Amino acid sequence: MPEHFIITPGLRLAFVKFVALVETSIENPNKIRKPILITGPSGVGKSLFAKIFMGVVNHKQIKKKESIRVNCASFDGDLVRSELFGHDKGAFTGAGDKKDGLLKKAEGKILILEEIGEIPKAVQAKLLVFLET
Repeated sequence: MPEHFIITPGLRLAFVKFVALVETSIENPNKIRKPILITGPSGVGKSLFAKIFMGVVNHKQIKKKESIRVNCASFDGDLVRSELFGHDKGAFTGAGDKKDGLLKKAEGKILILEEIGEIPKAVQAKLLVFLET
């Protein structure tokens, strides 16, 4: 377990469980193949868990996977669905070419989506279905 993180007492149990989950998924990649969703109010340290994940990966000397970190609050409200899921040529005005979305581009990589609460509810619902399946 990485020792260079300072964990507040309120996060200690969550931290221990998270590291155990990460270590299990790294050591047995075929056993756990589900996305990890970190939730909580603003300011509690959710980004810290992403850093911990990368620290565990590097500590275990696992082949370093490329990571993609995206702040969903930066997406244009009308194009967020296309940014995440992609689109076909001609799917809407201005869609001149087929485009792979971030979820496709991140296949086999680590995708960190920050501020998903800022995207439209309909897209959040589609993202939830994607994560569940």
